[in-house]
Amino acid sequence: MPGFIQWVLGRLRAGWAWLRPLLWHTRVALALGLVAVLAAALWHASIGWLFASLALIALLIVSPGMRLAIWHARVPSTFALVGVLALTVPEQIRQLIAGTEGLLQFAALPLAVLATGAGCWFWGRWSLNLARAGQVLGRPVPEAAWSALPRILALAPALAALIAVWQSGDLLPLWKSLLLTLLVLLAAAALVALAWKRRAYVGGRRAMAAPPHRAARLFLHDEAPRQPPRPPGTLRDWLRLALRCLPFHPALVVMVVAIFLVLALLTMTGSGPLIAVSQALGAAPTALFGLAGLLTLLAPPVGFLAAARRWPVLLILLLWVVGAAGVNLNTAVRTANPAPAARPTLPEAATRWLEACAERQGDTVRVALVAAAGGASRAALWAAAVMRALETADGGPRLDPARHVFAVSGVSGGALGLSAYVAGLDAAGAGCGGTLAEPPAARLDGLQRGLGQDFLSPALAGLFFGDGWWRVLGPVSAAARLLGWTSVERTIWLERSWEAAAGPLARPLVASSFPRPDGPPRLPLLFTSGTHLETGRLVITAPVVGAAPEDQGGAAAPDAVTPAAVPEAIDAVQVLRSDPPFSVAASNSARFPYVTAPGLLQQRGSGAEYGQVVDGGYFDNLGSTAMLAAARALEEAHRALAGRAGSRLAGTRLHVFLVQVWSDPDRVQALGPKGPFAAMVPRCGPQPPPGMKLASPSPLDFLLSPFGALISVRGERANAGAAPIVEAYCGTAPGVQAERHFHVFTMGPAAGGVRAPLNWVLPPHVREAIAAEGLSGFPGMANEANLAALGEAWRAAAAPTAPSGSAPPAPSR
Repeated sequence: MPGFIQWVLGRLRAGWAWLRPLLWHTRVALALGLVAVLAAALWHASIGWLFASLALIALLIVSPGMRLAIWHARVPSTFALVGVLALTVPEQIRQLIAGTEGLLQFAALPLAVLATGAGCWFWGRWSLNLARAGQVLGRPVPEAAWSALPRILALAPALAALIAVWQSGDLLPLWKSLLLTLLVLLAAAALVALAWKRRAYVGGRRAMAAPPHRAARLFLHDEAPRQPPRPPGTLRDWLRLALRCLPFHPALVVMVVAIFLVLALLTMTGSGPLIAVSQALGAAPTALFGLAGLLTLLAPPVGFLAAARRWPVLLILLLWVVGAAGVNLNTAVRTANPAPAARPTLPEAATRWLEACAERQGDTVRVALVAAAGGASRAALWAAAVMRALETADGGPRLDPARHVFAVSGVSGGALGLSAYVAGLDAAGAGCGGTLAEPPAARLDGLQRGLGQDFLSPALAGLFFGDGWWRVLGPVSAAARLLGWTSVERTIWLERSWEAAAGPLARPLVASSFPRPDGPPRLPLLFTSGTHLETGRLVITAPVVGAAPEDQGGAAAPDAVTPAAVPEAIDAVQVLRSDPPFSVAASNSARFPYVTAPGLLQQRGSGAEYGQVVDGGYFDNLGSTAMLAAARALEEAHRALAGRAGSRLAGTRLHVFLVQVWSDPDRVQALGPKGPFAAMVPRCGPQPPPGMKLASPSPLDFLLSPFGALISVRGERANAGAAPIVEAYCGTAPGVQAERHFHVFTMGPAAGGVRAPLNWVLPPHVREAIAAEGLSGFPGMANEANLAALGEAWRAAAAPTAPSGSAPPAPSR
């Protein structure tokens, strides 16, 4: 036994002897890692931000060599910082990590961390090699700082990924959390071997082999003399020196650059399986691979010109990119389809629909209109779930979309959900007043499966490999645009991913809605709402227009932006002179920076430009403006038909049911320490008591408060926009010949208090909560009771003794 103890102690001493120099050489990286972990643990407390800031300040103060090294390796340092912030700061990254599915995505995250870390190390090491060999430092630099910075850059993405996995722990099963941690640690170990052991390992292998040693030629390429007898004098000398300073052989570098170049060309030309590949990898790995590609594009020219010419390269790069920004615009809204021959006005469409499509039961006509709020994928899936419940749920109204639904209005993600719903009706053979050949369950199941796919990864691939390269190329891309070629931008990739998930979205909006311009609408009228960047006005994409020019007392405006179906709005179809696909109608409402770009309203044929369209949530995040316009047009049309002798609807009474779909789980208030929750949204019936959430200022509020205030006001303005609906549609208004009803379905915290993220990709548990049978996935929101109340009011309206108004739904508890 004593011998065994001595053997164990000897092994421990040997292990410590091996570990001690490793800990010493990695002390800076370990210290920064500890700082990052502590800062993340205390992120919600101001002391965490202060601690991390002071630690980094101290590092820069006590190490002038580190300051100089960061300056000479500023491009890879910046990219490493961006990667760290992208993996640790956004709340959505927790949901992205939690949504990791399949073997490929589990492997992709550590591989992306490895690629990003290796890229940061490689170009950091090369930048410092070139600065030293080119004799541009001005003073001696301590070897410790010169060696430490590339190693810190190498490990930074791995440390950030570990923090991201740790922050997602409450959303992950234990096995998934441990597996991701292990895989990221393996990537970190590979980066440690690259940054710390490259020379020792390759040099040792070379010593045991007969020269020339292939591994040394490939992976110790920078072992050439570091400093020539005199500074390079010509550009050719600098180029030769830059090649000698590469840590790896130039052939390997050319191979990596060629891979990224091919990916960029495929993305910018709209070729290749980008959607499938990016969705298979996942959003976070796609973004990290994209950062590595942009780093490979920027680091060589910036580092070379900074060393060889001492130019202010970052300022030059800024001027290069910004100076061409007005010329190399590639964000025009797609206008492939020609303009429709004619579109009816909204009043005409309402009259035709009532005459040909609306179901009459006795002396009653019941009509439903639906508005869906914005919120990316969660809003799209929630809108589809509500439409499913309205059609199929037991106790619900069991709507027939061909006879009961006149119009739907959506914003952002809600616009996508309703666009896919209406396009699916078209694919299923829906007809005015008819019945659908396809069973509702099959159609609606396919709709929810399609909308649950990952739409963020294709958009990020388009951002990093398409728009990122296009913008960085500056005047080169501007010249290409002047010659008639533009890159496929990220919003188009987003639209294509929608079309791949739900094929009917590629169908034209107007032609599908009105096969005959003088006939009734074949589908529920789809309204999507965007915001005009230059004027702040609403931009409506719809298959109808507003009042005819002669009804306005004059000719149409020469700029061709009026009239629109919604008063004071801009008509996107008329401006573009094109019949947009359903996918473009949705994206005209969902262009929220920076995942998507503002859409240039460029007229088909003439090329005239009418400003840009951005996310509709800036103006109306509920879609209520268009829904109210459609409801008023419907009531006016019914009033005329009900009083017209010989009309099919003569003597009938109209029941208008407005359904508002809210998709913001943050608009809830806890009525107790751990619930229950109440939805803070306007609705008929008793309202929950108003309250204020506890909220402490963030460390960056002194800089970002104007933007935070605008974002908050956007949400509150959407809330205020629903107030007129409550006032006008909760029961019958005096002097109105229609019975009015208003019902609300709202998203809230799911079981366990988990809230759906604002993102174009959702983890499985969020998708399951949204798709729960009978809208039961959000306890406390009373959606099941509201659905039953709507069904009861719908059936009561058709009864001979129908009440004058609908019973108000039960308040959310």
